Amino acid sequence: MANASIWASPSTTRAAEERLLELGVTKPAFQPGGAYGTVLLDPSGQRFCVHGAR
Repeated sequence: MANASIWASPSTTRAAEERLLELGVTKPAFQPGGAYGTVLLDPSGQRFCVHGAR
């Protein structure tokens, strides 16, 4: 299984998360990344993360 990450600028990270949720991904309650990033699940249940650019 491969993990994917989406990197966004800090100012657009929240907007990217919101758009992905509109497109059908889900956000699990458990978020192990804390401030580092947000874990999301694609429609088939595969995990990926949205991170603010370093």
